[in-house]
Amino acid sequence: MSFEERISCVQWNNNDLNHMIERLSDINDMMDEAVENDTYTPKIKELILEKYNCIIHDIRKLQVITCGVCKKTQSISSISIKDTEFLTIKSSWGYFSNHDCEKHEIVLCCDCYDTYLFKGELGKYINVTDYC
Repeated sequence: MSFEERISCVQWNNNDLNHMIERLSDINDMMDEAVENDTYTPKIKELILEKYNCIIHDIRKLQVITCGVCKKTQSISSISIKDTEFLTIKSSWGYFSNHDCEKHEIVLCCDCYDTYLFKGELGKYINVTDYC
């Protein structure tokens, strides 16, 4: 499947904020991939920006994202792909796990991420790369 076909296939549930944020992350990953593979053309940039703007438009309709720990909120209108202050962790557990057929999800603000994950016991397992 070509890059153009992949980006045009990106779809999202416009009533699920976390799903839309995941799709933004997918689009960002696709853009990084295109840059790494020297396939980032003006047409690719246009396709990426079009999808990105459509998702941002739908996200702004939902108004607010809230941290699951401290309850800090951020107006969606202030979110962009480079300055999102929240992390979403989401998993659908399969069979033979300790959480068979359960869906787990948490949204963390930057402060809670730093406190409970990054600077906590799990911090040493987090792979950090700069994307700016």
